[in-house]
Amino acid sequence: MAGADDVYPMWKFYPSAIEPPAWVPPVVAAFGAARPQIDSRLDVGVSSDAALAALRPELIRQGFEIEKGKEKAGRTRRPVLFGEIGRPVVAYEVDGFHPQHEIVLEVEAGRGAANNADYRDLIPRA
Repeated sequence: MAGADDVYPMWKFYPSAIEPPAWVPPVVAAFGAARPQIDSRLDVGVSSDAALAALRPELIRQGFEIEKGKEKAGRTRRPVLFGEIGRPVVAYEVDGFHPQHEIVLEVEAGRGAANNADYRDLIPRA
């Protein structure tokens, strides 16, 4: 059986009671292909922005809208709660969004990765 050092990236799909959908392997493969640029075990100084830059071309090819920069025009904003007359009252700025599969993507490095921030980034669709 392969150990954690033999498999990259380690991942788990939620809810764990169902088989991962067909879109999962290509997304995981994108992270695997970018390993030399994003694996913090190989390069301790990788930032979230650098990791997202390495992933961006393949994720866009897969149909994701990916944040282009930190300026307002480059951000990917997704409303999640709506109020009176349908106006968004809560929205998140996310690293990526796939409109067909309704997937929100957050790339964490540094403090976020060290503190297991992934649990905060899993927002299931109701």
